[in-house]
Amino acid sequence: MSCPPRVREAFALFDNDGDGEISGREILLTIRSCGVIPTQEEMKSLPATMSWPDFEAWMSKKLSSCKPEEDLIKAFKVFDRSNDGTISTDELSQVMIALGELLSDEEVKGMIKDADPNGTGRIQYANFVKMLLA
Repeated sequence: MSCPPRVREAFALFDNDGDGEISGREILLTIRSCGVIPTQEEMKSLPATMSWPDFEAWMSKKLSSCKPEEDLIKAFKVFDRSNDGTISTDELSQVMIALGELLSDEEVKGMIKDADPNGTGRIQYANFVKMLLA
């Protein structure tokens, strides 16, 4: 199974020196830029470097079993204390930390502002996920 063109484009974007390999944090950033959020176990098992063929094989396997919209909504539900389908600034910050994204309070507030045109301070995470994956 080959990957969608966006995966190859993401790999090329993070392959800064053009040697056909990505390494370290670049691997995780490339995976996430393709809309895939690896589990903690998957992150621990990633090699130090990946060539394009290895990355393509890993992503093909992951994409065939991955439902990014569903997975992201599940991640948000874990932190939805009020269980009302919305998430606050604090809850969004916790989700982003759980996903490995360390954001400042200002960055989180900016994300909410973009996703909360009515200014309620809460976002409907199903809509937010669609925005993230668009």
